[in-house]
Amino acid sequence: MSDTLVHIFPLDVIDNVLLFLSKKALKTFLQGLTEHSILRELVLSRIYEVFEVYKLDQLVEAASLHAPVGMMGLQARDDYLTFFIENPSFVSNVSDVYLLLGCFHDYKKWREIPFRSISCLFLKLCECFNPSDVPHNLKLIVLYAYQSNQMELKGWPPSLTCMTVENHTNLKLIDLPRNLKELSCLDLGGLWDLLPPKLETFRLLNMKPFASNQLLLPESLQELLISRCLASDTEELMSRLPNRLKRLNFHLCKPVSLHLYSFPESLEVLLIRCCCVTEIEMIVAILPVKLKNFQLRYHFSSKLASLQFPDSLKVLNLSECGIESLEGIIFPKCLVELELECNKINLLQNLKFPESLMVLNLRWNKIMKVESCEFPESLTVLNLDYNEITTIDSCEFPESLTVLNLEHNRITTIDSCKFPECLTVLNLDENKITMLDCCEFPESLRVLNLEENKVRSLKCDFPGLRKLYASNSCLTSLDGVQFPKLEVLDISTESTPSIRSMRNVKFPSTLRILRASGHCVSDFRQTSLPASLRELAIKVRGKPLRLSFPPKLRVLELTFLKKSKVALLNLPETLEDLTLLNGTYTEFDWKLPHLRKLDLDFRGRVKIPPSVNNLTIVLPQDKKWREHWRNIMLTHELKYLWINEYIFQKDLDGDMFKFIENRALTTLLRGLPEESELRPFVLSRLYKTLEVFRLEQLVEAANLNAPVETLYLRGENDYVTFFEQNPGFVSLISDVHLWLDCFHDYEKYSKMEFRSIHLNLELAANLNLSEAPRNLKLIHIAYGGSDPIKMKEWLPSLTCFKVSCHANLRLIDLPEDLKELSCEDLYSLWGLLPPRLEKLELILMESLSSNLTFFPESLKELLIKHCTGFTIGKLLTRLPVTLKKLRLKHITRFSSNEILLPESLEELLIRNCSISNMESLTSRLPSSLKKLDLILTEPSFSNQNLFPSALRELIIGCISDIEDTVARLPASLKKLTLELDIGSKLASLEFPDSLEVLNLSYCEIESLEGFKFPNCLVEFNLGWNNIKELKKSKFPESLTVLNLERNEITTIDSCAFPQSLMVLNLERNNFSSLNCEFPKLRELYASENSLIALDGATFPELEVLDISNYPSGEIRSMMNVKFPSSLKVLKAVGQCIRDYPQTILPLGLEELEINVCEKAHRLLFPPKLKCLNLTLPNTANSEFSLLNLPATLIKLEITNGICTEFDWRLPHLEELNLNYFQGRLRVPPSVKTLFIYVEDAEQLKSIVVTNKLGYCRINSSSGTFNEAITDLIELQRS
Repeated sequence: MSDTLVHIFPLDVIDNVLLFLSKKALKTFLQGLTEHSILRELVLSRIYEVFEVYKLDQLVEAASLHAPVGMMGLQARDDYLTFFIENPSFVSNVSDVYLLLGCFHDYKKWREIPFRSISCLFLKLCECFNPSDVPHNLKLIVLYAYQSNQMELKGWPPSLTCMTVENHTNLKLIDLPRNLKELSCLDLGGLWDLLPPKLETFRLLNMKPFASNQLLLPESLQELLISRCLASDTEELMSRLPNRLKRLNFHLCKPVSLHLYSFPESLEVLLIRCCCVTEIEMIVAILPVKLKNFQLRYHFSSKLASLQFPDSLKVLNLSECGIESLEGIIFPKCLVELELECNKINLLQNLKFPESLMVLNLRWNKIMKVESCEFPESLTVLNLDYNEITTIDSCEFPESLTVLNLEHNRITTIDSCKFPECLTVLNLDENKITMLDCCEFPESLRVLNLEENKVRSLKCDFPGLRKLYASNSCLTSLDGVQFPKLEVLDISTESTPSIRSMRNVKFPSTLRILRASGHCVSDFRQTSLPASLRELAIKVRGKPLRLSFPPKLRVLELTFLKKSKVALLNLPETLEDLTLLNGTYTEFDWKLPHLRKLDLDFRGRVKIPPSVNNLTIVLPQDKKWREHWRNIMLTHELKYLWINEYIFQKDLDGDMFKFIENRALTTLLRGLPEESELRPFVLSRLYKTLEVFRLEQLVEAANLNAPVETLYLRGENDYVTFFEQNPGFVSLISDVHLWLDCFHDYEKYSKMEFRSIHLNLELAANLNLSEAPRNLKLIHIAYGGSDPIKMKEWLPSLTCFKVSCHANLRLIDLPEDLKELSCEDLYSLWGLLPPRLEKLELILMESLSSNLTFFPESLKELLIKHCTGFTIGKLLTRLPVTLKKLRLKHITRFSSNEILLPESLEELLIRNCSISNMESLTSRLPSSLKKLDLILTEPSFSNQNLFPSALRELIIGCISDIEDTVARLPASLKKLTLELDIGSKLASLEFPDSLEVLNLSYCEIESLEGFKFPNCLVEFNLGWNNIKELKKSKFPESLTVLNLERNEITTIDSCAFPQSLMVLNLERNNFSSLNCEFPKLRELYASENSLIALDGATFPELEVLDISNYPSGEIRSMMNVKFPSSLKVLKAVGQCIRDYPQTILPLGLEELEINVCEKAHRLLFPPKLKCLNLTLPNTANSEFSLLNLPATLIKLEITNGICTEFDWRLPHLEELNLNYFQGRLRVPPSVKTLFIYVEDAEQLKSIVVTNKLGYCRINSSSGTFNEAITDLIELQRS
C-alpha cells in the first residue's frame, strides 16, 4: 500500500481499508510506509497498546518500528535488560510497565532503565527488599513468599495505593502505607491489628486462622471480600462491619450463620456465591433496605416463594440455585435486571414481573412454553436461549424489547409471531425452523442469526437489516429476498451444497461481506455483485477466464469445482488476502501489488507474488512432495510459511539464529571450529548487545573478535585501560552507551575511537562541548550545579536531549536540530523551543511558570506527568495544530475546559488525573482520534457522547451505563479494554465484529453463556473473573490467544475450542481433566488446578505444557500420556509422578521441571535438555552423583538430596541452584551463577568454586556457616 493513498483518499476512506486487515497484515502494511508517513502512527496505534512480552524478538520488532507502547508487561530477564540498556529511545516510548521479578535484588539492575512509569511490581521473593528503592510512581505492588528477611518494610512512595500480600509469615515487618486504598491478603496466617485509615477495598482469600477478634476494620472501607476463610473468622468479621461499607462478597466459605448478624445500612451490593449458609429466609429478611444488587448461589428451590426481597433491589441474581418454579415469588418493585440462568424452571405462568424490569435472563433452564407469560412493557433484553421452547407464535413480546435471544431451542416456525417494533437483535440459531416466507420482521431489526436451522429459502423482507447469518441452514435459493441495507451476508455451508444460482439475486449496494463457501454457483459470471464488496467466499463452476470480481475486493476465497488454471483469472489489484482451492499453476505475473496473505492447494509450478509475507500451501500427500516443493519459488518478503498445517518461519535477512537464545548460541559456538563459515554469523547474533558488568566480559568478547553492535557500560578505570590496550576490539564496536558521573570522567574515554556514543551524565559540571564526541546522538544532563559555563554550539549529530534538576536553563542553548526533549524537575522552560522539535516530555514540573513558553508547530508528541493544573493549565490552551499524541498522567486540580484538543490529535491518554467537568472534554474529541485511554475515578462519558468513528483502540475504566457505551462503540474498533465490573451483563453486550483484541480481565464476569463473540476476535483476555463453565461457549474460529486464568472453571471436557487456538492459559482454576482436543495449540498453561490425569488430551503441536501444582498435585502417572514430538517445555513441579522411569518424554525436550517420588537414579532424561528443575525424595538413593544428568544442561536446580565431591560432567552448565541438600559441594567449573539454600548452616560442609563464578548467594534458615563459606559470602558481597 503506497503513501500516495494519502493524496488520493481522505483518511476516513483509508481507515475503511485498514478495517479489514488483521494484525499481521497491519505489520506488513506498515513495512510499505515511509518513515514520515502520516499513516504510520495510525497503523502503529492499532498494533501496540497493551504489550505483553514473552520473548526478546517482540521487543526488537517494536523498537525497530519506534512503536508507542501503552502498558508493557514483562518478566525481569537479563536479555530484556540488555535490550533496554542498548535502546534508550525505545524505553522513552513506553508509557507504563508491569514488572514481574524473582526477587527485589533483580530490580536493582532494572531501576537503571529510565522508564517513564513502573506502576506495577510483582515480587516472587522479597529477600533484600528495600521499599525506598521502589519506583516513585508505583501504584500496585505484589509481595509473595516473604522468607527469612528480618528487615522492616516501610517508607513506601506516596503513589502506592494498592498492595497484595501473599504467603508471608511475619507481617509485623510490613508497615502498610497510610495512603493505601486497596489491600489483598492471600494464604496468610495472621493480619495487622490496625489497617490503613483510608483503606477502601479489603480482600481476604485462603486465609489460615487469624486473630479476627482483634482486627479493626476502618470506617473508610467500602468493599470487603471474604473467600475460603474459616467460619469463625468470617462470623467475627460480620460482627464488626463498618457503617460505610457498600460492597460485601462471600465466596466458597465453610458453613456460616450469617443470619445472626446485621448488614450495614449503607450496603449496596451483596454477593453470596457458592457458600454453605444456613437460614436463607432469615438472611433475606435482614437485607438492608437500600440494597441495590443481591446475588445468591445456593440451592433453595422450595423456599423461593417465602423470600421477601427489599424493594430497593435493582439487580437480583439467583443463577444456579436449583429453582424449579417461580410461582408465588414477589419481585422487588424497583428491579431492573433479573438473572435466573442455569436453573430448572419449566413454566412461566402466573408471574407478575415489576414494571421497571429491563433485563431478564432465563437461559439454561427447561422452559417449554412462553405464550402465557406477561412480560413487562419496560423489558429491553430477554434471554431465553438453551431451553426447550417449541413455538413462539402466540407469544406477546413487549414493544420496548430490543434484544431477543432464542438460541438452541426447538422452535420450528415463527410465521405467526409478531416481533416488537423496536427489536434490533434476534438470535434464532440452532433451532429447527424450516420456513420464513410468511414472517414479518420489523424495520428496526439490524442483526438476525439463523445459523444451524433448516430454512430452505428467505422469501421475505428485511427493510433495515445490516447483518444476516444463515450458515449451515439448508438454503437452496436467495431469490425473492429483500435486504436493501444489508452489509454482511453469511450463507456458507459445510454440508451438501444447495444453492446453484445467484443471477436473480439483487444484492444491495451496501453489501461489504458475502460468504457463500460450500455452495457451487454455476452462473457466477452472470451474477451482479455490488461494487462495494470487500470480502467474498464462494465456490464456482465454469472457466476462469470468464470470471469477474468487484473492483475493490480485498479478501477472496475461491474454490473451483474442477481443476482450473489460475493464470486465467482476472483478479482485482486491490486483493490483500487470497485463498484458491482446486487450482493449477504455471509461472505467471499475478499483478497483485498489495497481496499479503496467500492460501492455495498446489498443482504445477508457482511463483509467489513478491509482496506476500504469509503463505499457506497444501502439497499432495504422495512420495513426490519434495519435487512439488521445488516447484515453489519463494520471495524475500516471506515471514510465515504453512505447509500441510506445519509452520515455518523465514527471517527477512536470512539469519537462522535470530530466534535462538544466547545460552544456546554460546553452546553452538563452542562446538564450531575456527574456520567454520557459521562462526561469524553466530558471533554477530550473540554480541548484538553487550551489557558490561565486569572486565571478563570484554576480555572474552575481544578474544573471540566479536563484532559488537551496541555496548553498554559505566566508566570504570579498568575498562579504560582495556580499551587502550585493545584498539582492534574498539573498531568492532558499532555503538556505545556510556554512563558517567560527570563530564570530567569522559576525558579518559575521549581518545577511544568509538563509531557512535550515547552519553549520560549524572553531573553536568565542567562540561566542555568542544570536547564532546563528534558522533554524539544523545546527552543526558542531570544536574548543572554552580558551573557558570554556557552550553551552546552543539554537534549536528545531537538529536535527543534530557535535562533534569537543573537550576539555570539560561546557560543551556538548545540545539536547533533537536527532535526529542525531556525535562524533569525543572522550575522553568525555555521561551522558544527548537523549531524542529517533535517530542516533548514534562515530568515533575510542580513549580513551572508556563506563561512565556510556546510549542513549535513541528511538535507531534507531548507527555505531561506529575504536574499540577496551575502550572500547566495555560500550556494546554495552546497546543499546536500538528500534535498527534497527548498523554496526561498524575495531573491534579485543573478543569477540562482548559484543554483545547487539536483536530490533528490521533492519540489521547489521561490517567490518574484529577479533572473537573470531564464529560465536557469527551464530548469534543477530535474526529481523527485513533487511540483513547481514559482511566479515571469518575464516569467520563455521558449517554450523549459519541466516540470518534476513526477510533481503533479504547481503554476505559469508569462508565455510568455499560450497555449504552458498548452499543455506541465505533464499528471499526480493533482493541478494547474495559476496567470495570461487568458481572452478569456480558450476554447483553454486543461488541463490534471488527474487534481483534478484547481484554475483560478483572471484570467480575460470571458466565460466557449467551455472549456473542466478535467475528474477527484474535486475542481474548478473561483472566481473574468468576467464570465456572465453558461447555456451551462458541469461540470464534479466528481466536488464537485465550486467557482464562484465575477463574472458577470446574470442567473443560465438553468445551469445543477453535482449531485456530495457539495459546491457552487456564492457570488457577479447579478442573480435574483435559479430555479435549487442541489441534494447533502451541502453549498450554494449566498450573494450580485439580488435575488427576492427562489421559485423553490431544495436542499434536504443543510446545509448552505447564501442569505444576504447589505444594502438591494429584497426578500420579504419566506413562500413558502421548507427548507430542514438538514439546520443548514441560513443567510439572508438585505432581508426584510415580512412573517417571516408564514415561516416554520427547527427545527434543529442552526444559523440564518435575518431582521424583522414588528411584531417582533410574531416571533417563532427554538428550537435548538445557534446563532441569528436579525435586528429589529424602532417601539414601538421592545422591547427586547417582543422577544420569545430560551433558547439555545449562541451568540446573535440585531440591533435597545428598551431595559429595564428584565430577558433574556438565561442561556447559552456567547456573546452579541447590536447596535443602546436605554434604560437600564442588561447583562445576563452568558455573557463573550459584544459589544455595540449606535448612541448617552446619549441614553444608564446604564449597569449592572456580574463578569463573560471577554471582553467588548462600542462605540458611538457622545455624552459622564455617569460616571458608563465610569468606566466600563476604567476597561475593564485596
